[in-house]
Amino acid sequence: MRRTLLLQLASLVFASWAPLADGANFKVMSAPNLMRVGTAENIFVECQDCTGGDMEVRINVMNHPTKNKKLTGTSVILNRANNFQGFGKVTIPTAEFSKDPTMRQYVYLQANFPDKTLEKVVLVSLQSGYIFIQTDKTLYTPNSRVFFRLFALTSQMEPVDRNDQNQDVALLIEIMTPEEIIIPLDVDALNSGMFSGGYQLSEIASPGLWKVVAKFQSNPQQKYYAEFEVKEYVLPSFEVKLVPVDPFFYVDSEQLTININAAYLFGKEVFGTAYVMFGIMEGNVKRSIPHSLTRVPVVNGAGQVTLQRNQITQTFPGINDLVGRSIFVSVTVLTESDNEMVEAELRDIQIVMSPYKITLTRTPKFFKPGMSFDVVVEVVHPDDSPAENVPVVVSPGDMRGITAGNGMARVTINIPATDSNLRITAKTDKGDLLPSRQAATEMEAFAYLSSSKSYIHIAIDTAEVKVGDLLKINLILNNLLFEKDITYLILSRGHLLKYERYRNGGQALISQILPITKEMLPSFRIIAYYHSTDNEVVSDSVWVDVKDSCMGSLTLESKRPLPSYEPRRMFTLKVTGDPGAAVGLVAVDKGVYVLNNKHRLTQKKVWDEVEHHDIGCTPGGGSNSMNVFFDAGLLFESSTAAGTANRQELKCKTTSRQKRDTTAEEVTTTLSESDDSYMDTYEIVSRSMFPESWLWIDIQLPVCPAGNPNCESTSLERHIQLRDSMTTWQFTGISLSRTLGLCVAEPLEVIVRKEFFIDLQLPYSAVRGEQLEIKAILHNYSPDPITVRVELIEEENVCSVASKRGKYRQEVRVGPQTTRSVPFIIIPMKEGKRSIEVKAAVKDSSLNDGVVKMLRVVPDGVLTKIVQSVTLNPAVKGQSGAQVEILNSNISRKDLVPNSPTSTYVSVTGREQVSGLVENPISGKSMGTLIYQPAGAGEANMIQMTLPVIATIYLDKTNQWEAVGLNKRNEALQHIRTGYNNELTYRKGDGSFAMWANHRSSTW
Repeated sequence: MRRTLLLQLASLVFASWAPLADGANFKVMSAPNLMRVGTAENIFVECQDCTGGDMEVRINVMNHPTKNKKLTGTSVILNRANNFQGFGKVTIPTAEFSKDPTMRQYVYLQANFPDKTLEKVVLVSLQSGYIFIQTDKTLYTPNSRVFFRLFALTSQMEPVDRNDQNQDVALLIEIMTPEEIIIPLDVDALNSGMFSGGYQLSEIASPGLWKVVAKFQSNPQQKYYAEFEVKEYVLPSFEVKLVPVDPFFYVDSEQLTININAAYLFGKEVFGTAYVMFGIMEGNVKRSIPHSLTRVPVVNGAGQVTLQRNQITQTFPGINDLVGRSIFVSVTVLTESDNEMVEAELRDIQIVMSPYKITLTRTPKFFKPGMSFDVVVEVVHPDDSPAENVPVVVSPGDMRGITAGNGMARVTINIPATDSNLRITAKTDKGDLLPSRQAATEMEAFAYLSSSKSYIHIAIDTAEVKVGDLLKINLILNNLLFEKDITYLILSRGHLLKYERYRNGGQALISQILPITKEMLPSFRIIAYYHSTDNEVVSDSVWVDVKDSCMGSLTLESKRPLPSYEPRRMFTLKVTGDPGAAVGLVAVDKGVYVLNNKHRLTQKKVWDEVEHHDIGCTPGGGSNSMNVFFDAGLLFESSTAAGTANRQELKCKTTSRQKRDTTAEEVTTTLSESDDSYMDTYEIVSRSMFPESWLWIDIQLPVCPAGNPNCESTSLERHIQLRDSMTTWQFTGISLSRTLGLCVAEPLEVIVRKEFFIDLQLPYSAVRGEQLEIKAILHNYSPDPITVRVELIEEENVCSVASKRGKYRQEVRVGPQTTRSVPFIIIPMKEGKRSIEVKAAVKDSSLNDGVVKMLRVVPDGVLTKIVQSVTLNPAVKGQSGAQVEILNSNISRKDLVPNSPTSTYVSVTGREQVSGLVENPISGKSMGTLIYQPAGAGEANMIQMTLPVIATIYLDKTNQWEAVGLNKRNEALQHIRTGYNNELTYRKGDGSFAMWANHRSSTW
């Protein structure tokens, strides 16, 4: 038995013991320090100072912690032709890992050179791609249908179609209500990375924010979602925009001016009156400024209102106490004929001491003593929009710069060789501001640590680049190098993209030109390093922002552009984009975005999501050579120098980049309840189809023709019939290319209107038996006054002046370029959808129009919802494994309105039952105390040897090595090996053991 145990221990020890030979050259292995499963990863290997013939480097990925299974591997040939540098591509299979999101999982990465094996423990991530979700609209009413489109991409922005096991990739799709009730939909397979689906909202759908949630079936813990809003509404007929002359209120200013722009959705300007009230936001509470209430005219769609400083001080005498709070302005615009009204509100006009905010968050925290240091200054307005062309001063040195379009300036300062820490200050230097009103900030930077005082600094001269630019990179060295290799790597989206080497002949400044390619979107890092004569690695890194754009292209345009189009006319939409790309289209009434312009999928949101998963953690640099690699998101292991620490967290503690919306203000627009209206429609024969969105189709762009196989783009034309609404249609396209990823096109706006038409305004709903006024708004955009005969058509179950007549007629006069309201009183007599039809004809003219819309009639009374929650636990509450629950709303029948409909909806949500016992009562950290070297006599040595054996087996099984240190396993195995060898000294010739070599054998 003892012999068998020792043989097993020997197997455990020596199976994972591989002696390493040392080599004379500088061998390197580098890779992302967070590797995604199911995704191809580039592993960089090189041999500096190498000469001779071909050198094969075998790259292996082994399971952790036992290292007894090869998961994947490849080999790279290094030679003179490739400067003894190369990428090996490996894909870690997903099937080898648990889907438990709480478990940190690792692999061993090995680079086997002929005379040296380099090895690192690498954290793995199950997040191998992204899912972007588009809904056809941002806003829905109950009982409407939500259309959604999913785009699934790999981390390299390629469409997901099949996984690493060559199986179809399936998505799990859910709908989440505002109450966080989850409604699962079917599991759906992707078609070239895309999927289109829909969900029908119920009649009593809860108002609020809903979500479309999607996740890969292979990784259900990683969720992606898009929000949409549900509420009762009707679309406005015009839009009100509030634009401040300055996006802030400077505390020394005498006034704040707001421009009011009002325009019908079909492009014509509004004439009317704006009623304005200003106030101060105190947290989430609005406090109005009564003296600011005013009325201003709106002429040709434009008006202007001013808040005076003394109006503020009449309500808030201590204006300096308001610094840090914000001003809001509420505006109600009433049209000239008093028939339409729209409200708008603008918030977050900050009250500030300085018109700017300045930060140094993108500046590296570590500098090289005696060398130049790049300070990245970011200046924004109080609303966080970039401040362009603002002079800045950076100290020490009073170095100056001017901000670019993204609000950033890169200023270089010189640092003495003796400094170990540095206080850096930055301030704006705007000539028309008092010194006390300039924005200022400061930070402390620390010296990069190098035992040999050798440094390398990467300098670039721009704060932002775009695809197609040529970026000049300067590598600055403080020690002259002769015949030394300087290597630099390019890392973007968590993947190594490129490597280069420069053979230094003694220069202190080396310049390189780097073309900016689409693979570097949305940002990238440059990491440069060399090894000194005493084999110290000297390194630096820098983070570079790339201006957001598509990797490819997509444009929507009209084949024959016109200022406006008539409804139901044919319209040719030309779509131009990446050859062979799939394009999802949709047309949305602009009125939807007037009410809710949030939750739209944009190219900026795509890149922000990618940046959210950036594996780098700082703007560049590091406290020492290995932290430069670690903070950039890379592991580094070499044949002579120390390597990077093992990464143990999936996410950084701080984000490396935060992009902002360029929109200065957030405007919300609503309608007053008494004047809700649908969009304008017209046609000789009355029309009834007024969709808020349509053209929800997918098309495929042609591939390149045979005569031009390398074409950059192809086009497809689609002939479509415009809908009946008098509005501006926004056509949106999103393309997915196999080689150029996802591209969200700029919307194409198409105006639909005619010279004379009716806008029939109906509320969202009407109560049965209650009197209601509806309005037919007559729009005359001809240069002459007109006489119009208006007809209200009789409708069954609706009492009106047309009842028992078939129709009711009246004549009205409408002036040139004006509107007129024609009211009608109706009483709906039965619940359900009732048609309301109005026709109009212009005297002595062919101009005419007819509109029919559906009025939703609801029972009288108040809609009451009763929510009950029942815990289902058949094992405790049931009988024979079945639990029966009787649900009753407890609403008295005498309180119910006769003949009113009732509905019952049941939602069942399950959750995993957690045992009262802790799953791992013994912590990995406590097991670390058992790992020490055995010693003593035969019995004591055997007892002590069992402790690291127990700890090793337990930590292997529970995956808790990170609690004691990922490298601690090698130490445990060494202690087991030592104990095993010690025990052999007490073994006698017959195979038995004794406490001492000269004692009798015994049983322990």
